[in-house]
Amino acid sequence: PHITINIDIPTGLTVYVDKQKFQHALLNLLKNAMDAIPDEGREGRITIAARGEADSEVEIKITDTGTGIPEKIIDRIFDPFFTTKDVGKGTGLGLFVTHNIIEQHGGSISVGSRVGEGTVFTIKLPAQGGERNG
Repeated sequence: PHITINIDIPTGLTVYVDKQKFQHALLNLLKNAMDAIPDEGREGRITIAARGEADSEVEIKITDTGTGIPEKIIDRIFDPFFTTKDVGKGTGLGLFVTHNIIEQHGGSISVGSRVGEGTVFTIKLPAQGGERNG
């Protein structure tokens, strides 16, 4: 599929994270976003956006125009070994690990989705003024 990636992150936002762990978490979310965009049909789009206040929290949103997550399973996506991918295509650990990494950094992750429209993952992390985590 043809996928456009938009990045909207203003300068000056700082969070203290373990670089390797945080990269791992973001890559899991990006890979899932790419996998959710169908091979045929409309052009896919992934947006990575961040906003925040220097002394409170930073919010990072990863939005895709993929197939969306059905309401009946959305509450289970952060569970270990839960996957909707074909056998051999996913372990069911990506979002579980991502959730744990974000929580280890004093943050939270939530999801909103509409079938046929796409999904948005929202990460909230303490800003620079928060405690150092690595």
